[in-house]
Amino acid sequence: DFCRLLHHGNSEPAEDHQVPFVFFTAVADEKMISEALLAGADDVIVRDSSTQVVFLKFSRLIKQHQTCRNNSRSAAGVSGSLDEMGFMETVQILVNRAKDALIKLGSEAGETASVYLHDGEIIFAATENLSGEEAIYELLAWKSGFFQVVTPDQLPDRNVFGSTEAIMLEGCRLMDEESRESFG
Repeated sequence: DFCRLLHHGNSEPAEDHQVPFVFFTAVADEKMISEALLAGADDVIVRDSSTQVVFLKFSRLIKQHQTCRNNSRSAAGVSGSLDEMGFMETVQILVNRAKDALIKLGSEAGETASVYLHDGEIIFAATENLSGEEAIYELLAWKSGFFQVVTPDQLPDRNVFGSTEAIMLEGCRLMDEESRESFG
């Protein structure tokens, strides 16, 4: 009943569950084994099975579980609207996490851009027309569009050489200067 509730009693499909569910039983009845598998069990191991069979079954389940977790982590990513969370806020979160990341961006006008971070530092940035620090300064001005953060398969050669903090501060200074010129 617990297995059935766990796998069928909530809104997530059974394959989205993070924990493998295994019945370890002394009962080798076909009907009970069928019911356990239909309830969502990943496997049923009969207690009379050899140690080698038990070990191989658990090893297979652990490998499958790790593969599913790795695939879901790399495929899923995080995405959102630049209207809600701007480029600067997205970078700040990733810098604090000190991870490798690829930020894919799209503007409302249809332009695209990519920014790579390695250990929380921006190492590469490119829009359709700009690269390096100049691309970052341009991206800071994007107020609408979308972003997606994923784990990159590999990192490109570096084209951003300053510290992320210094580049972001300079970008803010440039935006402030531009804003003053347009009002003054």
